[in-house]
Amino acid sequence: MDRSICIILMIALAGAQASAEGLLEPSCSTLLTGDLANILMVTDVDGDGVPNILMGTKIGGNLHNYVYKDADCTQDWTHMNGGWTYDTPGDVRSFAVSDLDGDGRNQVIINSITSSHTQNTPKEYVYVIHANGLEDWDFNKECGLSASVDAADVDGTGIDNVILGTKSKKVCALADDTKSKKPVLWSYVAADPVEFVKGADMTGDAVPEIIAYSGGYRKGDLTLLSPLGQKLWTAKISGGMYNAMIPSNVIKVATLSSVGPPSIVIGTYESGVQAYSNAGKLIWEYKTGNLISAMEVADIDGDSDDEVIIGSAPNVIILDGQGKKVASWNSGSEKTIYSISAYDMDSDGKKEIAVGTHKFIYVLDDDGSKYGEWKYTVEIQGLTKAYEERDADAVSVFMGDLDGDGEAEIASAWNWQQDTHRGNQYSLALRAFEIDESYREAPPTTTTVMAEPEPDVDKPTMTEPTTTVVTPQRDDTIEDEPQEEEEEEEEEGGMCCIPMLPAIIAAALAVLLRLPLAIRRD
Repeated sequence: MDRSICIILMIALAGAQASAEGLLEPSCSTLLTGDLANILMVTDVDGDGVPNILMGTKIGGNLHNYVYKDADCTQDWTHMNGGWTYDTPGDVRSFAVSDLDGDGRNQVIINSITSSHTQNTPKEYVYVIHANGLEDWDFNKECGLSASVDAADVDGTGIDNVILGTKSKKVCALADDTKSKKPVLWSYVAADPVEFVKGADMTGDAVPEIIAYSGGYRKGDLTLLSPLGQKLWTAKISGGMYNAMIPSNVIKVATLSSVGPPSIVIGTYESGVQAYSNAGKLIWEYKTGNLISAMEVADIDGDSDDEVIIGSAPNVIILDGQGKKVASWNSGSEKTIYSISAYDMDSDGKKEIAVGTHKFIYVLDDDGSKYGEWKYTVEIQGLTKAYEERDADAVSVFMGDLDGDGEAEIASAWNWQQDTHRGNQYSLALRAFEIDESYREAPPTTTTVMAEPEPDVDKPTMTEPTTTVVTPQRDDTIEDEPQEEEEEEEEEGGMCCIPMLPAIIAAALAVLLRLPLAIRRD
């Protein structure tokens, strides 16, 4: 064997080995063409002790339910194992899970609005389905088309009420018996369409108040309502929120101090992050110089007080309960940070942070340093029918226990679009990852997959909101590995690798067996 071929083969094997190993190890995946993902939620829908992964989409208007436990990840991740899909149609932007009739079984409440891509309008204003995906009831009466839903027991009966925020500027609480002739318990009229509602006990009396956000272009109101629907206070949000994001990504209820009542934290378009007390007083604000596109609150350091983790491209910033920066990390990219999740993945009493952005999922340690990353590039057919690379966006990321085994995994929804001779084609992938807790900051892992052939349907052009920032240089370059000294070549020449050939072949087979996602088509 020629010595140069020998060296090339060994380098190729080393490279393949490096790309196969990483913090995030891809397991299950599914590819859906003609649709884009909005949001993920992981919860036990049917009470069997097994988490369900719920994903709402914005073109097909679907709510998908996937089950990771015992899934066969050697094939496309289907809706088997108790999963299902429910079609609204429209654009599914929020959903909630609750036992609405006291029978010990959960229902799923789904809101769907008119899709900006297809102009499809949902048939009903809110949907309630059983845990098995079959429709229970729908409601298309006086409150109007819902833009946000939640469930909270505002009437003290022990059964949660459906809470709606609607495009017709209303907040509505539905009675327990929603099939009666008078299903609306109360309604509140805001100044603008209500984009977000959430029930939370803000006063410590064990009865939830309702948090509502209403707004329009560059304006917004944050309002707290009593359990009876009376306005307690309203705070004006200068510039409003970043309207391209799902509101639940940037409005959170936080325990900023373990000795005080909960607070409301909101990420804004031009005023940074603002924290409000349960009485509507602005406690603090932290200006980033850029819009807030993602946010999470979690007790990162284990001191019983929540920290606020914000995504404001190119930075991920961790704030303490007083709004002071305690750590930050620079992604090195001006692209939008879409999603943030926090979970103690290594059982050290402190939470790590998963960040979904353009091309990458990043995992950060509690001090803001990078733990690892995973890159997803997609090979697709372009206008010339030549394959080229396009990058996907990790629009929603969840880090937690996906299968009930007590170990952390990651679920992520990825979106991308491509230009074809038939117009724009949209695609999404739902992927799950196992986590290698022993891994720390190594070369990024990349999986390249082939997209499905484009459907024979024209789609409208999607334009992503742009953000103007100064892109700093990355400071996480990887030093070259020291090269081992070459062994002396045998006198007869050209035979350096023959004695090693069996070991090289065995190593190559081992590498290929460890790269199921890189060698098979999703």
